[in-house]
Amino acid sequence: IFFRSSCFLSDRAPQSCRAVRMALTCEHATKFTYDVQRERWSQEAIVGQLHQRKLGEGGMRVAYRFDEVCPDGSVVPCVAKFFKPEVRAHDEDVFSEAVVQYVAETFAQDFNRRKTPRKVAFVTCHVLRLDERRGRPLCCVEPELPGRFEKHNNNFGGNFTADPTPGAFGHFTWEASNRLLLVCDLQGVREMFTDPQIHSYDGRGFGMGNMGRQGIARFLNSHRCNDICRTLQLPPLCPPARPGPGPIG
Repeated sequence: IFFRSSCFLSDRAPQSCRAVRMALTCEHATKFTYDVQRERWSQEAIVGQLHQRKLGEGGMRVAYRFDEVCPDGSVVPCVAKFFKPEVRAHDEDVFSEAVVQYVAETFAQDFNRRKTPRKVAFVTCHVLRLDERRGRPLCCVEPELPGRFEKHNNNFGGNFTADPTPGAFGHFTWEASNRLLLVCDLQGVREMFTDPQIHSYDGRGFGMGNMGRQGIARFLNSHRCNDICRTLQLPPLCPPARPGPGPIG
């Protein structure tokens, strides 16, 4: 069941919100936010509109535009990411995907406290439940990133840009976690990243893309330390004698 709401942007609304000059078909939803320190979720009721035309898709998820309607009538443009049906994801998989982004941001804050030439951040990711739809489906939702999108590396050890920061950040997370976690699959707009992947040494948690020791090994084998790694005084990662997964240091 849907209701119609005429939403207009007031003159005092933040510039990041877009005006809606026409009536929107909105729906009720619940937005979940994760507290990393307390390791618990909070929730709030919101109203928004999910657009039908997809923005893009990856191997496991497909993205759509979602407009969150603020209490003042302004609209925050967001991206909603749903698992594809063939992935057969469960509700906990959606929450795990969001947790990855919160944990990555915790590493980013630690990274930014060091003397690095460039700071990094991860866009805040929430879990959205569409309460008026059959089965109350879940998805991850985050503010839209305006600008040119770049993919720097993936969770298989691939590197796609010459930017030294993503590789150094991944190396940093490996050492900062006492060699238990590694953040990779970095992509986004300038210094703002989204949709990362965390590989854990024990292979547990952090979503369906966690490749465990194999994913860690592939990153370590492809990484070449750069000036940022040396500035952070990270232990050098010796290149492997042959390509492919190797021993983890």
